[in-house]
Amino acid sequence: MNLGLIIAKFRALSHSEGLARVAKTLIVGGVAYCLSMIMTQPLSFSLGAVSSMSSADFSITDMYQIVADGRAVHTLSPNIVIVDVNNCTRDQIAETIELTKLCEPKAIGVDVSFVEQRDGDEPLVQSFANADNIVCAELLETSKSNGDASQFDVKYRSWFADSLGNGVTFAAANFPTIGHGGTMRNFKPWFRMTDGNETPSFATALAMKADPGSVKILRLRGNDTEPIYYPSVEFKVLMPGELYDRGEELTGNVVLLGALNDPGDLHRTPLDSHTSGTLIQAYALNTVLNGHYLEQSPSWVAELVAFLITFIFIFTSLSIKTGVRGLLLRFMQVTVLYLVLYAGYWCFIERNVVIDFSRSFLMLAFALFAVDIWNGLYYLWTKGVESARKRRECKEMAEITCKQLRNCLNLIQ
Repeated sequence: MNLGLIIAKFRALSHSEGLARVAKTLIVGGVAYCLSMIMTQPLSFSLGAVSSMSSADFSITDMYQIVADGRAVHTLSPNIVIVDVNNCTRDQIAETIELTKLCEPKAIGVDVSFVEQRDGDEPLVQSFANADNIVCAELLETSKSNGDASQFDVKYRSWFADSLGNGVTFAAANFPTIGHGGTMRNFKPWFRMTDGNETPSFATALAMKADPGSVKILRLRGNDTEPIYYPSVEFKVLMPGELYDRGEELTGNVVLLGALNDPGDLHRTPLDSHTSGTLIQAYALNTVLNGHYLEQSPSWVAELVAFLITFIFIFTSLSIKTGVRGLLLRFMQVTVLYLVLYAGYWCFIERNVVIDFSRSFLMLAFALFAVDIWNGLYYLWTKGVESARKRRECKEMAEITCKQLRNCLNLIQ
């Protein structure tokens, strides 16, 4: 046999082994994908349970926001000031509104609802009058009249709303969440009402008064909801008594009046589980005014990246034959997981792009388990084939022995 024929046979054998390894990789990758699908279904031990045991729901964006918020440098919002009216009486709130108006802010957002009328409310009502830059919060609910979940009705608003005319804007303080008590990671710019009109969100209404151009950009984006940008942003907070000495800090800014420590108005955000509603409104408003929007990549991009990463990892794991294979694979797994997390974080921080790598995390986490499943099933199959072959050989030997015995008996007879 000449050398050329030997090389040709070796190449053919290597080619067939490579195709077999690719086919095996695809099968194992399919097992890893199925496992990741099972683990992300409701009532399962999902990534949300692993990563945030106290969260009602989880998004990969939460992880990016938490990491980004841990940076040493934080930015003070240049155009939003919060006045904490926690534990203030209605007369004190009325006085605070009057003082705020004197400071000539671009807009005043009152994140307090006065649902019940009380004696002595005249100063409060008067503080809202003769002002065209005040936005007052109201709460909406899903329409019950026609059963359309995309339409809303007013649930409650301040009792004097109808007596103020068109000077004061009432806007929705609602945030879309997944179930009751869900994480407030998005805001809805506009709400479609059952009467056909459109009610702006609290943040959108304030932005319309402070910077109409920013709202035009928001409208052109055309999204039903927008992610709220939370990390590394802080807000100046004043107490009502400080307005006499620091009133100039309100001039030309948007001022939010609300209670920052009201136990009934604390909500879950990607950063923590007890953020006040007023502070969340400030984050949403800051997102609009500064155009700090996050772009969500198409879902197929994340799925394709997950498939390619997992395919390369599994193909490599099936190719390693050294004695330290287990150690190398675990090191590779941790390294690839870190690189995927860093890539997602970089896209979030540097490009404001959100890529949901949760599928990649799960598939990589289950890749070696899928390889073990394949090896176990392949071992059982080969053992079954080997046992069947031995039984068949034993049967053939028994038949041959019986035939020989019959021949011997015939000869003796």
